[in-house]
Amino acid sequence: MKRAIVLAGGGSCGSYELGAWKALAELGMDYQIAAGTSIGAINACLMAQEDLELTKSLWENITVDQVMADGINFEPSIRAMLNQMKNLRPFLKKFINSKGADITPLIQLLDQVIDEERLQRGPIDFGLVTVQTTPLKAVELTRREIPAGELTHYLLASAACFPAFPMYQIGENRFVDGGYYDNLPIALAIKMGAEEIIAIDLDCNGTHTNYLNQPYVTYIRPSWSLGSTLNFQQEIMKRNERLGYYDTLREYGKILGFRYAFAPYSGFSHLSRTYCLRVAGLEAVMAGDKKIPILPSKKNPLSEALERHTRGKKLSYEDMAIRGAEICAELMGEEPSQLYELEAFQRDLIQRFSRKEQYRYQELFCNLRREGGFAYLSELYQDNPQYLLGCLFQLIKNNRDLGRLKRVAADLPIEFAGALYLDTARKH
Repeated sequence: MKRAIVLAGGGSCGSYELGAWKALAELGMDYQIAAGTSIGAINACLMAQEDLELTKSLWENITVDQVMADGINFEPSIRAMLNQMKNLRPFLKKFINSKGADITPLIQLLDQVIDEERLQRGPIDFGLVTVQTTPLKAVELTRREIPAGELTHYLLASAACFPAFPMYQIGENRFVDGGYYDNLPIALAIKMGAEEIIAIDLDCNGTHTNYLNQPYVTYIRPSWSLGSTLNFQQEIMKRNERLGYYDTLREYGKILGFRYAFAPYSGFSHLSRTYCLRVAGLEAVMAGDKKIPILPSKKNPLSEALERHTRGKKLSYEDMAIRGAEICAELMGEEPSQLYELEAFQRDLIQRFSRKEQYRYQELFCNLRREGGFAYLSELYQDNPQYLLGCLFQLIKNNRDLGRLKRVAADLPIEFAGALYLDTARKH
C-alpha cells in the first residue's frame, strides 16, 4: 500500500510538522509520497530527501533574520510589536522596495538545505502546489515535472505568501502561495497514487473537513492554536513542535487526551467508569428539577462541558474522564505541550486542594445560595479559576449527596466537572 504524508502551509507554524514527523518516525511509519504547500512543501521536500536530522537542525536554529532581511516577528499583541519598533523602519523600507518582505535570506537558506539530486534519485516521490498569476491557475507539480535545477525556485513559488512576501518570478511567470488554491494537498497525493494518507494540518478547525472521516485519511490537526504564521521566536516554535509530536501520538492511541497529553496508567479504567456514572446520576437529578432549564432536546450542561474539544467523537468512559482531567489542567493554566503522568497530576492537585482552611467554600456558596445563583462566579474568578476549582472540590468532598449540588453543577458545569473528577480520583 502506497502511503503519503501531506503537509499544510502555515509559515513558522511549520515546526508543528517537524514534531509530527518525529512521532511518525518513532512509530515506524514509512511513506512513499511526501506532498505539501508553502512551508508544507519545504518540509515535504526534506521528508522526501529523508533528512530528519537536517530538518531538526533547521527548525531548532532558524531565526526571523534567516527568513527576511531586517525581519520582524509578526505577533498578535500591540505590545509585542512595539518592542520591535527599532526594527520596523528598515523592514518597512525593504518591504516597500521589494513589494513584500525581502526574502533573500530564505533563498540562501533553501540553497543550503535542499538537495535536488538526492530528491530525484531517492525512493520518495514529492509534490507541491503553487498558483500562477497570469493567467491565473493552480499549478501542481511532482518531482519529475519540476524542471531540472529549479526545485528551490518552485519551493519559493509555493511559499510566496503574497502580500507578506513578494510574488516569486520564474522565467516570464509570477507565482503566489499555493495556499490560495489548496493549503493541504490531499487531492494531489491521491492523484500521485496514494492509497493511504497521513494529513498534517496547521489549522485547529481543519482545512479539509470533508476528509476528516474518510477511511483512507489519518487527519492530524493542532489541539491548540499555533499562533502567528510569521513569528519565528524559538520558544513559540518549540512549543508548536511539541504539540505536533503529542497530537500525532494521540491520534495513534499512544497517549490519552484531547487537548493535553497524559500517559496511561493501569487504574484509569475503573476510575473512568465511576466518574461517568456519577456524572450520569447527577444529570438525572438535574433533569428532574423544573427550576433548572434543561429542555429534552438539549444536552445536560455537564455532558456538554465534557464534550467540548472532542470534535464530535463518540466518547468512551475513558474519554469522558480524561476530559474531566483536562478541564482541571486548563483551569490550572497547565502547559499543553508536555506529557503528564496522570496519576501524579491528579495526586498533586488533590493534595493542593485538600487544605480545607484555604478554600472557604461554605461562606462563598451559602451567601450565593441566598442570592439565587452561582453562574457569575466564573467571571468573578476569571483571574483565579484555581480557587474556584478548589472550593468546588471541597464542596463535593464534604457533601455525600451530589443531588444537593445540582444547582451549582447547572450554573458552573465546567468547573464542577473538573472538581467532580478530582473527587472521584481521590476515592481511587
